[in-house]
Amino acid sequence: MGHTLGLRHNFAGSQLLAPEDLNNSELTSTHGLVSSVMDYFPPNIAPPGETQGDYFPTRLGPYDIWAIEYGYRPAPPDPLQREERRLLNEIAARSSAPELAYATDEDIFDFIDPEVNAWDLSSDPLRFAKWQLENAQAVWQRLNRLSVNPGEGYGSLRRRVDLVFGYFRSNTLALTDYVGGQRFRRLNPWETEGDQSPLEPIPADKQREALVTLNESVFAPDAFEFSPQLLNQLPPDRWRHWGVSLTAYPLDYPIYERVLTVQSMALSDLMFSERLARVRDMEFKTDTEDVLTMAELFESLYQGVWSEVSMSEDNVPHISSLRRGLQRHHLSILSNLVLRRNLLDALSAQGFTDFMALAATLGAPEDARVLARYQLRQVYQDVEDILSQYGGRMDITTQAHLEDTRDRIERVLEAPLLGS
Repeated sequence: MGHTLGLRHNFAGSQLLAPEDLNNSELTSTHGLVSSVMDYFPPNIAPPGETQGDYFPTRLGPYDIWAIEYGYRPAPPDPLQREERRLLNEIAARSSAPELAYATDEDIFDFIDPEVNAWDLSSDPLRFAKWQLENAQAVWQRLNRLSVNPGEGYGSLRRRVDLVFGYFRSNTLALTDYVGGQRFRRLNPWETEGDQSPLEPIPADKQREALVTLNESVFAPDAFEFSPQLLNQLPPDRWRHWGVSLTAYPLDYPIYERVLTVQSMALSDLMFSERLARVRDMEFKTDTEDVLTMAELFESLYQGVWSEVSMSEDNVPHISSLRRGLQRHHLSILSNLVLRRNLLDALSAQGFTDFMALAATLGAPEDARVLARYQLRQVYQDVEDILSQYGGRMDITTQAHLEDTRDRIERVLEAPLLGS
């Protein structure tokens, strides 16, 4: 309907309310849940333990009403259209009001502004995304064979688990955009007040908060825990009908691939070459000395992904299959950065996660290559220490994984650089 009336997407529409006001039904019924229905917004799901408000908007937002007023408010007859111009200028003069913020398709293609995106909600999308990661985990814990409607099969339960995985992944990627992110606003230079600029770097503490959340909720050893009972109740549908495609393979639920895909996408996005360039340039664009540097980003991810070797306690380490997969992906990204792999290498990648590890590093800044080499040496030394201390006492798969990691790093560090 909005497009029919001439309205474009407004991805700033979901910024109307603070997170704590989203479930205030009295407020949303009078002011709206969003400033524009021309945004793509998720359902408003309250965090665990809080009272649920409106799931979706029940009224038009202030931006919608304002835009329609500009486009359709009748003007007095005037052959010279002077009164119409005066009226339109009067309406347009209100454009700087916070509830009338605007950002359309071309403003989000660069993924530079973490606070203006599709499928986010509230004036603090980071906080909302953290809530939704908690909600996803809570739903996974509650799902069982009785979660389907009477007459539905286990395939419906499988689709519900997959639906939550998609929701979890979407909110994970909302967090990665904070690292190296910048707010973008459409401003008139002749009407800008004070030191306000069209581009404003996201504060370093906000970037760190997103990074900590990712390490704790996505990369941590206990980030994904599913009961064997649930995983054994997830066969696909055995018949094809409207709205449901027949899944012939795999018959069992591919939990390893599901989790590793989410983790690999998040890790690849954090180490995406354009993001690394933005992180590098952040020191030029901030007035404060508190900057999230590329070195800090690399170190934070290393501590999160390799905690079994980087923060080893006085017990024999055990590295689970999910952790081994995540660590191999991180190792691939670092190796690709060091070796300066090219597009042809990416096109010949073995599998989706390998492709992500290659594609993310294409054209990365030279500082990223240098830091990747430094970190590979760091991983190598920590792995060597673990093998020296616990070799022969670890389970065979953990020991084999660490030995393979050590050997791969040796080969990478000894290899000639492409393009050198």
